[in-house]
Amino acid sequence: MAVVSAVLSAGGPAGLWCFFPSAGCPGGLLPSARSSRCFCGLGSGSWASAAFALGSGLPLLAFLPPGVSAPPGWGFTSLGGGWWVARPAAVQLALFS
Repeated sequence: MAVVSAVLSAGGPAGLWCFFPSAGCPGGLLPSARSSRCFCGLGSGSWASAAFALGSGLPLLAFLPPGVSAPPGWGFTSLGGGWWVARPAAVQLALFS
């Protein structure tokens, strides 16, 4: 969490989270700005950090080894050659809540 927060504070919207997982994303893990939803004991620090980074507004760049798929619902797009990118979802701000 501290490293993701440091990248956010140093780079702001220009930051990028790069990661190289060795296995697929644990089932049930989704991007969130709430660290407790990402670091919830599912067993992968790489994917948990990526979920927290994307949920906090950082785009992701990942190299996924052969046999590892991009998780559904994260918005990954293939760049080819095992490289994938995901951008944070646009958030519509409301004037009234």
